[in-house]
Amino acid sequence: MNLDDIGRTPIPTPLPAGQDAHYEPAFAQLQAEIDKLSSVTAGGAVDWTRVVDLAGEVLSTLAKDLTAAAYLGAGLTQTRGLDGLALGARILNDLATTFWDACTPPKNRLRGRMAAFAWWQEKTMAWLRGATDLPPLAAEAHRALTADVRALDETLGGLLPDFPPMRDLLELLNRLDVLPDPSAAPAPEASADVPAGQAQRPAAAQAAVPAQSAPQDARQARMQLAEAALNLAALAGREDPADPWAWRASRIGAWARLEGLPPAEGGRTLLPPPEQAVKNALLNLLTQGNPLLAAQMAEEQVSAWLFWLDPHRVAAKALEALGPDYARAHAALCAEVRLFLRLLPGVADLAFSDGTPFADPDTKAWLASLASSEEGADGHVGAAATDAAGMVEAAKARAEAEQHFARQDVAGALDILGQAARRATDGPARLRLKLAQMSLLGRAGHWPVAMSLAEEVVAEVERRGLEDWDPDLAVEALLAAREVGMGLGGETGLSKAGNFASWAARIRPSAALHLAG
Repeated sequence: MNLDDIGRTPIPTPLPAGQDAHYEPAFAQLQAEIDKLSSVTAGGAVDWTRVVDLAGEVLSTLAKDLTAAAYLGAGLTQTRGLDGLALGARILNDLATTFWDACTPPKNRLRGRMAAFAWWQEKTMAWLRGATDLPPLAAEAHRALTADVRALDETLGGLLPDFPPMRDLLELLNRLDVLPDPSAAPAPEASADVPAGQAQRPAAAQAAVPAQSAPQDARQARMQLAEAALNLAALAGREDPADPWAWRASRIGAWARLEGLPPAEGGRTLLPPPEQAVKNALLNLLTQGNPLLAAQMAEEQVSAWLFWLDPHRVAAKALEALGPDYARAHAALCAEVRLFLRLLPGVADLAFSDGTPFADPDTKAWLASLASSEEGADGHVGAAATDAAGMVEAAKARAEAEQHFARQDVAGALDILGQAARRATDGPARLRLKLAQMSLLGRAGHWPVAMSLAEEVVAEVERRGLEDWDPDLAVEALLAAREVGMGLGGETGLSKAGNFASWAARIRPSAALHLAG
């Protein structure tokens, strides 16, 4: 199978881009392999070589599918390193430029297309952060790698204007150690007072800053806070869309990067406006009875358009429409928007370069209702700051643990989460860090140990009466424990899984809907 041109070579059928292959055996097997990344019951680690083979089969014989291409790109990175990363970027770029009108997901599923590219970027960045022992890269190879990713970024900028630029990924690539370019002018001789080892070190390597290095100043620390918060938002949002931390963290991650209000003249800034089509799509999803999809699509705009306030109103209305299960998520979103307005007073009165307001009349009315309903504003700011600090600490611990886990250092990952749990100042944070430990143990196949921790967590749920004062957290813990029981298997494991599931369903009957099959 020639992967070099798989993104631009037509399928050998009457339809050059093929047809939807999601129900074909090859795609089902591919998806089952990828699902091992997020399910403790999927069984074993991902076989990335098999992912490459299956994704290649889908793309060459069944369909030009962006999701399969994203999976192929991740598999190539895992199996071939930086060469695979570059090839994956080229395949995605070729597929997008050649088959954009006919590939799957179809063009009317904009969110599905964006999700494929976002997934590839997320997995690629996670691999780069965890790959601490990469050898220095030849200068020409580094230029080619960066050019491949930048070409994909530029293609998506034209096809998906609201897809966030790949700045963070390109920054990680720029931090790679690079050998001196033989064609470049020779570097000046080292000063006598500079150690020889440092003088001979490649300039790119000297400039490289490890992804997890200690911040040198407040601004760098704030950027690391933003990155950790966005990582938490992505993780929490995938695991449970009702998790309030997902909605809070995405806003902290986006807005922590801001220095203040943008320059404006007569209330109009130089910032380019979002497309009206995006706003229309959000409102249509909301009015057509798709509140969760509306909320998730609105959430995609938060990091892309830091000052555009309309998506926050759409997300809030959507979460409100989702009912009691999403009440805490709705409250978290509103709390962060209130804090944002207090930190940047006047932001709602500004506009983009074409006069499109940051907040349309409906959004301004919603913001006014938030302000009028706020009680104890000063207390809220203090509580939000405390919550944010604890959330960032937990996010950093989870991100660092994932890096250790990716290097098969399961013990190190568990220790990091355990230390963070001991430092946590509130019970829910400690409990969620224990749930993260359970997840890692399950993914590593240590089901008996995971079950011991699950029983400890369930006992804490009962001892603290979480069923009464934090039912959402209680259900979250019980369903996680149920997953461990299913993974353990056997009569004992399945019996415990059933007990945990029944308890969760008694607290929140809708939880039973997620357990079918």
